[in-house]
Amino acid sequence: MSVKETVNDFIQGVKAGKYEVVASTVDTCSGQPEFTFTVNVTKDFELLERLKEELDELWEKR
Repeated sequence: MSVKETVNDFIQGVKAGKYEVVASTVDTCSGQPEFTFTVNVTKDFELLERLKEELDELWEKR
């Protein structure tokens, strides 16, 4: 997989909730931007459980 494909896959994963970016840094000391991310990987069942809890809360509020 190319670097571009890897970055695009990562971005799509963040947008979809598969990954949660918990910290990021940008280093330009070398003259080139260098990005570092700390990521929590959310498993599908964890995401579904969180969504179910949110839905239950919304039903209660309704």
